[in-house]
Amino acid sequence: MAILVSHDAQKVDRFELRVLDYFSNREGEENDSILVRGEITSIIAPVWSVECVWLHSYFDRLLDSIDGLEAHQPATLSATEEGFIVQIVPHPELPSERVHVSCTLARSFGSGPLLWFVATMEQLRLFTQELREEIRNAQSEERESMYKPPQREKLALEQEGERSMQLFRMQPLVGQANRMKDFREDCFVCLYAPGIGDLERHAAPVWRQRLAESGMFTAYELDMRIKELQLFVDVMQDGDYVLVADGEYVHVGDLGDYYYVDSADRAEDGSCHRRGVTWLRTLPIGMMVQSLQEFIAAGPSMGRLEMTVTELQLEQWLSGRPGAEGDTANPLDEATIAEAIAILKQAMQGPDAERRERAAIALLQYASGLGAGTNPSVLK
Repeated sequence: MAILVSHDAQKVDRFELRVLDYFSNREGEENDSILVRGEITSIIAPVWSVECVWLHSYFDRLLDSIDGLEAHQPATLSATEEGFIVQIVPHPELPSERVHVSCTLARSFGSGPLLWFVATMEQLRLFTQELREEIRNAQSEERESMYKPPQREKLALEQEGERSMQLFRMQPLVGQANRMKDFREDCFVCLYAPGIGDLERHAAPVWRQRLAESGMFTAYELDMRIKELQLFVDVMQDGDYVLVADGEYVHVGDLGDYYYVDSADRAEDGSCHRRGVTWLRTLPIGMMVQSLQEFIAAGPSMGRLEMTVTELQLEQWLSGRPGAEGDTANPLDEATIAEAIAILKQAMQGPDAERRERAAIALLQYASGLGAGTNPSVLK
């Protein structure tokens, strides 16, 4: 952290400014953001602390201003409503030796500074150097984010000639509405987070601030949704697979790129954050291996399987057959498969046209290859 220690104490003995995180907005450094915490410490105990987000370009201009500080040319950094304003001004009597530092909460700007004190120019130079170093460190950590997919494992599989992908689970609920029919007909999946705008144009702190202001999420739900959005935008890739469970069926799709639909960015819709999907098949959840059933049932939230899989492994897992490397789940026995097929045949005779269609698709897919190695008599 960068610290300015008061030379002539006025209410405080030091001001700390810590760079907590750095967020790349993918549109060049001009729009990158920095999450910072400012803290004022009295002689006795901490008396004030606040966090806020600043654009990297604004922060960089402040540091440049401090580096070239001249008499009557203050260096000022403004903040959002929940942040603070820092102003550093040369001392009116000793401009070459000391500076006045003032800090004001943005929401109480008109009432004067929360604190002010005097620091030496040497302290100011050290303060600036430390801040620049913190920003560089935060940038490096951002590039090595924990949300990056397991590329090393994926590359190793592809070098062996097998295409591999990440596997995700999602839910058909968007807000309170089941949108599976829309997902299938319009070939997309989405996450409900209206009011943010295009996710690729803003950093995660902006997502959090705008969702918090909407009042639609509890603190826990907000944390979960931010993590899901990061998975959805930063981790999912074109060519990965998604499983969307709807009742006793699961829909399997090949994911495309993220895109934003402005007209759907309303609380009553909320399907604005989308990825295209090529739907591959629909099958009963009970026909998959136990490990995939548990992955789907792990929770209502979006999730990612903690390993990449090949197309062959996924075929075996979806069909309930053993043979995929690393799969320890027991395969379904023929009696269970026969029971599942009987249920599908019964569903094909029901009054619901969509249910009949899905049952027919599942049976045809099973008969055309997913059931290889199983007694064909179960289809009779």
